[in-house]
Amino acid sequence: LTHVDPNFGSCFTFNHNRSMNLTSLRAGPMYGLRMLVYVNASDYMPTTEATGIRLAIHDKEDYPFPDTFGYSAPTGYISSFGLRLRRMTRLPAPYGDCVPDGKTSDYIYQNYEYSVEGCYRSCFQQLVLKDCHCGDPRFPVPAGHKHCQATDPVAS
Repeated sequence: LTHVDPNFGSCFTFNHNRSMNLTSLRAGPMYGLRMLVYVNASDYMPTTEATGIRLAIHDKEDYPFPDTFGYSAPTGYISSFGLRLRRMTRLPAPYGDCVPDGKTSDYIYQNYEYSVEGCYRSCFQQLVLKDCHCGDPRFPVPAGHKHCQATDPVAS
């Protein structure tokens, strides 16, 4: 599965099929996912400050936020990442005042599970939509709205 991120360009998702799991039963560098990645530096914009890849580890149900929760691996070097899963479950009312299932009509990542980062970005996007009548191009916009263009007038 591939999509384009405004900060990092082409993004590829390994193990994206929500109905099938590719797993490893053993730990260690010889038993996990191993990749050889070709990074074509000539595809980068001249203003790009570095070449390499950005790795974001996330659940299939969660939206990846590589700019916030990613690991960088430069070109020309071997990189290794060790991971440990930590799962947190929040108690529903009366122990907290979270929205059931975490989603509201303002949540812009509708096909993904709720996350605090997604909530922050949704609130930010709602404020941009309210003030500018268009959305920040880095984030999804709700149905019926459009992304701001560089040629759009600034709201007063």
